[in-house]
Amino acid sequence: MNTKEYKYVLLMVGRNPFLNTTVTTEDVKGTETELTTALRPWLLAYLRNGFHDNGWYSACLVAPDEHGSYDTYHSLAMEDIIWYWDEECAPLSQLAK
Repeated sequence: MNTKEYKYVLLMVGRNPFLNTTVTTEDVKGTETELTTALRPWLLAYLRNGFHDNGWYSACLVAPDEHGSYDTYHSLAMEDIIWYWDEECAPLSQLAK
């Protein structure tokens, strides 16, 4: 039985979207649905452990091809967070709701 491989990729987003920096990657196991649900908690846990700078982060769920390559622009799922010191910042537009 051939199982699909997945990877979490954490990016720090630059001002120019073509200058994103890969912070870390992690091979993960599970179904696409399970891993999509766990993506945001994984991102928050990583940032809460102090392995970060202030900024905008995107966590991506990707399926590498047979050569191990992946493209985060074609992610299966994505979560964005703006992180400052030790907490997530909410955009003012969300606070007004």
